[in-house]
Amino acid sequence: MIIAFLDRAKRAEQAAIMHMYAAMLRDSQEKELQQTVEHLEREPEYGAMAHVVRTMRKRIMRGDGDPLLHDLALATFVGTSLFPILEQAVEWLPQPEKVIDLFGSLREQVLKNEPDLSGKTFFYYLKTLRYTWSALTSVLHRIPFISYDPKAFGYNASGLLFSEDNLDWTVGPTPTVGNHLAPEARAAIEGLGKSKKFSYSIWIYINLQSIQHETEKKRSKALWEAANEYPDRFRLASLSVDAPFYRGHSSFTSVHKCRDHMLDQLSAAVYEPYGKSWYAFSLFDHERDRWMACAEAVLEQTLEMAVDIQTFNELVVMGLARAWQKFTLQGKAISTIACKECIDRAGSLNAAFFWALCCRQCSEQEKAKKCMAILWGRPLLARSRLVEPSRTQGFESLLKAYSSDDVNEYLKKVQKQVVSVE
Repeated sequence: MIIAFLDRAKRAEQAAIMHMYAAMLRDSQEKELQQTVEHLEREPEYGAMAHVVRTMRKRIMRGDGDPLLHDLALATFVGTSLFPILEQAVEWLPQPEKVIDLFGSLREQVLKNEPDLSGKTFFYYLKTLRYTWSALTSVLHRIPFISYDPKAFGYNASGLLFSEDNLDWTVGPTPTVGNHLAPEARAAIEGLGKSKKFSYSIWIYINLQSIQHETEKKRSKALWEAANEYPDRFRLASLSVDAPFYRGHSSFTSVHKCRDHMLDQLSAAVYEPYGKSWYAFSLFDHERDRWMACAEAVLEQTLEMAVDIQTFNELVVMGLARAWQKFTLQGKAISTIACKECIDRAGSLNAAFFWALCCRQCSEQEKAKKCMAILWGRPLLARSRLVEPSRTQGFESLLKAYSSDDVNEYLKKVQKQVVSVE
């Protein structure tokens, strides 16, 4: 039963993406690609998106400068509304009464009936060989001719999650192939501000991969280089949630000591060369002092609200991400918060933001179902498993300590502090 439900949800995801591509190609001269897309729309395959992405890359690498390629590239990241598909991916599961159920009783109930969804069993690896190999390639960086490619090989899709005013939130894996910026990501960035179909002028990217980790730092460096190459269009903040002080592997005994250490890390990120800190921000020279003041304000605001070290750490990540969005926002923007695959670290953080920003008027059960779609739907569609529990501890700590209204108010204060610094 589980395979049938996941199969339908994955094919629905691919059909939605193909429908988006087909609409864009309908009046174009790309008749061969149009016919292929329309066929895949009618008979969606797991690798439908991957097929189009590979074709697109060949055209981009030829460098013919076709504006349609920029539009198709942008559409790959933001053209499909994924939230309804995420809801479909979890509708067959027992439904939660409260958001906290997603981390405890409901998870245990689901894994009791479907143990392979833990992603830790032999049968899981046997049934998901493509996903397993994709994950392995993300760490086999020293072997020639093996490149981690989450879209064209791993079938991990990007798309729109939700919208606020001039900010469209997207989800998806790291926009890199191996240790380089993916061709479609480059084409999407170059299309910002000149696309006829998309009115975005900037891409605000918040990278949760570690810039100190052996493999993730190379992908993070590729994003950093993209930010330096396109400083007005691709604004990057790296906020590692694998830092020892975030994961609780440090000796800090109070939130004040955490604050002082983070202040040093942020100062190094702002004023010292890339890689000296667990953080990184693509800043113009004239912005450094102002952003440092914003970051300090986030720490002080968090210090007033945090009830323990864990809530302090989680709120700091959310506060810095929100401040970066406000600090860099120009016109209409794409905003992406992602880790390597955007299913565990980013899955938890995106669910926390959705809970705080979009669920305030919902009943507790409605909140739980919506958060379930993001927190469980993403890993189910991308890897046929549930989110890793070690990656959700920060969100859990917020749920136990605050209401969604509390965190929403905190984020509003963060935004006001950015404005006041300006």
